[in-house]
Amino acid sequence: METLKILIAIATIIAVVYFLIKKYDTKLVLLVAGVFMALVALEPMTAFDAFAKRMTTGGLIQAICSVLGFAAVMKITGCDKHMINMLAGVLKRTGIFLVPVATLLTFSINIALPSAAGCAAAVGSIFIPLLIYSGVRPVMAAAAVFSGTYGSMLNPGLSHNPFVAKLANVPVLEVINAHKMATISSIVVAAITLAIVAIYLKEHKGYVSTDEDFKVDTEFKVNPIFALVNIVPLVIL
Repeated sequence: METLKILIAIATIIAVVYFLIKKYDTKLVLLVAGVFMALVALEPMTAFDAFAKRMTTGGLIQAICSVLGFAAVMKITGCDKHMINMLAGVLKRTGIFLVPVATLLTFSINIALPSAAGCAAAVGSIFIPLLIYSGVRPVMAAAAVFSGTYGSMLNPGLSHNPFVAKLANVPVLEVINAHKMATISSIVVAAITLAIVAIYLKEHKGYVSTDEDFKVDTEFKVNPIFALVNIVPLVIL
């Protein structure tokens, strides 16, 4: 029986990898796989108990739900349009530097906000529209933000750092100090590499979105206060 369960588990993992490669929705694939494996183990409620437990953790609410809520409020109130229309002209003149700078800023913010998903939600809701407005293709804009979401490696609150520190029986800051130069060097290399890829693929400028939400309105009257509301959380972080 145990051998059969192991074989089913291996088959499930292979199926998950297959569907992810086929670009099916990640969350749906993992959820179905988890529920299926719980059913095979004859413990169907385990998957739902794990889901309920995770949904009530402070880290999820503070790091992810709060920034998703903020992004939604900015869109509903139109504050994002005020900032984008205010900065669009300036950003278009920055050229190739826009992509690597977005990556480095995301990395810096992720140091303070250790959740990669939370950081992507907080920063992406601002940076990605700005990049698209400035002529960067959507895929490259998303890549610029995604590439910077491991700044949390320099945060003592990241679960990996205390875990390694406990194994080595050293202070957590000593662990961070040991890899800080490698981490910082890697993001610099990543930012430069992404800029080179953007130039090679010609994805760093000239893009014009057909989506009305990503078009600069030349007649839009910008309110500076509304525009600055967008960056208040990032400045605090």
